[in-house]
Amino acid sequence: MMLNGCYVMVKVKVRFYASLRDKYKVKEVEVDCDGGLESFMDSLDSKVKGARRDLFDNEKKSVKENMIFLLNGINVKNMKEPIKFKDGDLVSIFPPIAGG
Repeated sequence: MMLNGCYVMVKVKVRFYASLRDKYKVKEVEVDCDGGLESFMDSLDSKVKGARRDLFDNEKKSVKENMIFLLNGINVKNMKEPIKFKDGDLVSIFPPIAGG
C-alpha cells in the first residue's frame, strides 16, 4: 500500500482451518505485506512453507479456485475488485470441501 509516496506495510492475521491446520502445524499467523495479494502470499509462504504453492494460482494471479479464502468474512470469489489488504484484516482459509 502506498501512502504519501511511501510504501506502508500492513499487518494481516491469517487463520487456517480443518486439514490445513494439520498440514501447516499452525492455527494462526500474522503477516506483513504491501496490501497486494502476491506480497501477501510471499509473506505468508515465508512463515508457512508451501502456502503459496497450495493457495495461489500463478497463472491467474489469484487464489486457487478450490480454496475457500475469506477476507473479513467475505469470500474473495464474490469480490468484484482486486484484493487489497488493510491493516488489521483477517483472512480465514479453508481447504476444499469434499463429501458425499
